[in-house]
Amino acid sequence: MSRPDDRGLSPDRIDEIASAAMASSTADETEIAWIEYRERRAGIGPGATAGARFERSVLVRVIDRGRLGSHHTSPDSARDLEEAIRQAQASSRSCEPLTDLRHLPADSGEVPQVAPLFSQEVVDLDRPRAENLLSSAAVASERASLTWRDGRVAVLNSRGIRRSCQVTTVDGEVSCGERVGAGWAAASARTLEDLGLAGLVDRARRRHSDEPGGDLPEEPPRLLFSPEATGQLLCVLRDEAFTARAYVAGLSFLREHSGVQVFDHTVNLLDDGTDPRALPFPFDLEGIAKHRVELIDAGTPRTPALDSRQSAALGLQSTGHASGGGEARPENLVLLPGDLEDDELLRRADGGLWIPRLLRVECFDSHRMLLRLRARGARVVSDGRLGAALPDLVWEGSLLRMLADLEGLGRDLVTRSQGSAILGGIAAPASLIRCGTLPTAVGA
Repeated sequence: MSRPDDRGLSPDRIDEIASAAMASSTADETEIAWIEYRERRAGIGPGATAGARFERSVLVRVIDRGRLGSHHTSPDSARDLEEAIRQAQASSRSCEPLTDLRHLPADSGEVPQVAPLFSQEVVDLDRPRAENLLSSAAVASERASLTWRDGRVAVLNSRGIRRSCQVTTVDGEVSCGERVGAGWAAASARTLEDLGLAGLVDRARRRHSDEPGGDLPEEPPRLLFSPEATGQLLCVLRDEAFTARAYVAGLSFLREHSGVQVFDHTVNLLDDGTDPRALPFPFDLEGIAKHRVELIDAGTPRTPALDSRQSAALGLQSTGHASGGGEARPENLVLLPGDLEDDELLRRADGGLWIPRLLRVECFDSHRMLLRLRARGARVVSDGRLGAALPDLVWEGSLLRMLADLEGLGRDLVTRSQGSAILGGIAAPASLIRCGTLPTAVGA
């Protein structure tokens, strides 16, 4: 559903519609997971764009006569939702009887109080004010944009779960200079204050170079990934290895390596919907309260993300990561930082390359985590500082090997929404990695 002028329904109205529809259900058990958000975008500088859209997605699940059925819809009324419940019941009749999940989750108490989740300032933001904010922080030759969202999420079921939440998210992106040597920075937060637009612009300016024409190393170099680029790598790791779908399908390396140290001991990856660093969100789409889950502990992978049905089928503990449609994935990732300042990271990366941004990350072998990467804005690291700029670079490598060969993590985290519109983000520090292959310049 896309209606740019729609402000969406109030939490009370969503509760009213969902409760009325659920009361009319003749299924043994019924669950409704409602997500909607309004997104707007504004920018300044060369190539600036603006726009707006509205999205609403509602997943209905039923257990009826021992069978599970589901249906996606975008309702405007209780009548629409009642029809979706009937469609879910119809789909259940073609399914095999359940052997691993007898009931939907029951209410297990209060969800944690996490803040900040919501900002009225973000809700009230419009294009002129957003452009004024950008113009006050950036100059005319710089390109800067804001994308902001206000959303509502509700989960209700016939076993007593009733969760609802209002959230806001704002993404900022800044680019300084021309394509080769352009400085770029990005971040996300729940509020404009936490985004820190002035600091974002300053970070992009410090990454800009007027010194093009750098030479590539002759041997596979050390790569110093910015926090934003490290987060992009973690996004692929999450989607290809730590989702329930990848694990159940046998595509995830976790099938063979859970409980075995395969990464450097400094790699500690957690998912925590209560952590303010990772765009917190207090419950999953089954209404289960979020909590801290260790995905990788001192280089050792521990568990994939699982919802109640998957955990029952696999005989593993549920992690509270239901994301709808039979999938579970971590939504609030934090790669715990190291103790290295930027100057020390650059000193250790001497002779290598600085990678601020990955334009494209393709995983062509999920089990071995083989990636094809394209970077923009790369610079040579020389004498412990950022040197000459390079054109776009491409190379292939194993993310498993990269994290095994990790040589250091920075102290400062940068958070980005990384594909999850309102439910969470990924917080990551800069990472120093010994590269196993030699990058090449695009067109070389």
